[in-house]
Amino acid sequence: MTYPPNIVHSPSDGFQSFPEPFGSVTAKPAKYFVKVENTVYGPFSREMMEQYVEENRVGPQTLIADKWDGPYELASERPEFEMWSQSVKAKRFGGQPLPTVYLIMGDIRAEALPEFNIVLTQMGRCQQITQSAWVLSTTTDIRFVRECLSRNLKEADRLFIHDSFSNSAGWFNLGEGVDETLKSMWKETSQSRKNIKSAADGA
Repeated sequence: MTYPPNIVHSPSDGFQSFPEPFGSVTAKPAKYFVKVENTVYGPFSREMMEQYVEENRVGPQTLIADKWDGPYELASERPEFEMWSQSVKAKRFGGQPLPTVYLIMGDIRAEALPEFNIVLTQMGRCQQITQSAWVLSTTTDIRFVRECLSRNLKEADRLFIHDSFSNSAGWFNLGEGVDETLKSMWKETSQSRKNIKSAADGA
């Protein structure tokens, strides 16, 4: 079904057990339905929804759902809408966003895992490697990966994300002491590498 044209609706700590069986969590591609004036359109793929955001046919106030019969909610309340928006912005102002691979480790409550896994599948290709670790291939910036994954987490949950290409990291709720230790480790190691490289260049 063709989506109607031109319908426009108008992190706290640092940056620097999944259900069995293990394996890919992308068996079923994410699909979306759009509701406009009591008429439902879809299903649409993640790529198609991003295209609609780019064309201003889906906006923050658009009603979307994972199923034809809902429940429907504002796009702005869905973490993937922010990811689509950031991807569109990157295309407009910085060219095509670069793909990367993240190692994600988390100590997540059982009741929070279903939503956590849904968000993972919506961001790209994901592979579970242990009960508490995943590898994610995506073009989404690490700040928004962290924000989207931690949105429904509570004080009992822990999350750590590492970008394997840029060597940057983000985390959630690891504790003040751990937070400061991680920041200093990255800073001190970066400075040591610079010193070693400068000494080698000057030799």
